[in-house]
Amino acid sequence: MNGKRYFIDHVQAFSGTNYKGRELQALVKAKFEGRIVGGIEPFKTMLKDITDTVAMLNERYPRTKPFEVKAYQTQQIEVTAGQATLLSSNTVLRMSIKVIRGTLTAMSDGRLHMTGENATGGASK
Repeated sequence: MNGKRYFIDHVQAFSGTNYKGRELQALVKAKFEGRIVGGIEPFKTMLKDITDTVAMLNERYPRTKPFEVKAYQTQQIEVTAGQATLLSSNTVLRMSIKVIRGTLTAMSDGRLHMTGENATGGASK
């Protein structure tokens, strides 16, 4: 697992969030979307950075539902507002993460093109 690299394929921002949620969405999208994370330790550092940002926003907006960060191995990171219920997931944002098994090439228009084993994984940015 240490030799793997990860590509932050997409940061999905959910509508219907308050100012705190929109602020978090903008920060995470600007900092991580389309980035490559070079191994498990940098991945853990990125996760800690997101967790620290969430803690800072929870302190800044004490009258709102606290945000919680959930990591699903190294495939997805999700931030929710309060407890999810059967009728509402309260998802604020979700990061889709892909393991790089091929080669990423920067295209002239700024997108990244993936070739190799998981080239069909939708890793264009």
